[in-house]
Amino acid sequence: MKLLNKEIINVCQTLVKAGYTAYISGSSARDLYMGTPRKKFTVDTSATYQQLWEMFYPTQRPKTRKKISETTSLNCNGVLVQPYFTYNVKNGRSLKVYTPERETAQRAKHIYSETLYYDPIKDSWKDPLSARETIDDELIALVSPDTDIMEDKALLLRIPRIAATFNWEIATQTLDALEDNALRAHLITTAELNKEMLKLLTQADRPSVAFEEWAECKILDVIFPELLLAHNITQSNKGNLDLFKHIMLCVDAAPKDRLAIRLAGLLHDIAKPWTMTKSRENGIHFYGHEWAGAYQSKVILRRWGFDEKICNHVSNLVQHHLFDTNPRLTEAAVRRL
Repeated sequence: MKLLNKEIINVCQTLVKAGYTAYISGSSARDLYMGTPRKKFTVDTSATYQQLWEMFYPTQRPKTRKKISETTSLNCNGVLVQPYFTYNVKNGRSLKVYTPERETAQRAKHIYSETLYYDPIKDSWKDPLSARETIDDELIALVSPDTDIMEDKALLLRIPRIAATFNWEIATQTLDALEDNALRAHLITTAELNKEMLKLLTQADRPSVAFEEWAECKILDVIFPELLLAHNITQSNKGNLDLFKHIMLCVDAAPKDRLAIRLAGLLHDIAKPWTMTKSRENGIHFYGHEWAGAYQSKVILRRWGFDEKICNHVSNLVQHHLFDTNPRLTEAAVRRL
């Protein structure tokens, strides 16, 4: 496989020579099958964290933090290596439990397309759940929808995000499970929310696909209720275009390699519902929405776990998004800006 670098091959060979199994896994295997380039790959193995440490860091004492367990992943020569695991749910909490069995670990994966494993030594695929069929069909589906979401609440964000990234369809049963479990989005950590938002806005050509799915499944009510208020608000200066649709067109048009610009496109009119005025003589107006939006964008971005630098940058862009350098503007028009 040309997409794999030498470090990945060497790590897998080291594991196999030591008597363990090693496979490119999850989204890494999916992208490899699709021929999609990526910078980092994940390897799943039958070795535990302690065994990995002894192989790759023999002269160093292993870390003993409370969160370290047999299933903790480890950076091995620049490659993230993950011990096989399955899930054990107790009292509503999902715990990763080590398993030495490769197929058990595959079946514990939540998304069909990510149950695929690739053996770079033998150049062969392990596909017990027909992951390649769902990839070929451009379909994203959960293996056991309700159980999977119970084990990993971030799937509520991840499924629509992947659908937007690859322009795939979401299976009907999976969509139903997303809506049925929408309130579990309250349990998603800030770090997980930040991770999914970053991936969506920097990888998807049309992030609007995810936001529309989140809205349909009632997940947006939890993670971004401010955007819901944009529904059914018309803008007389934009051909009566619905505000929600206008915001979605803006975020899609912004370049995905300019995070601040994309966030500003998403948030530039977010305060319009609070500043809207209507009159028969003057129609609909949103006076001061740029100032209110500058404040509100900071609140939202902090809630999503973004650092102060990006919060301030985006807030500044939102505050000044009406600025126009057209030399034909009159002095009165400039003052109104």
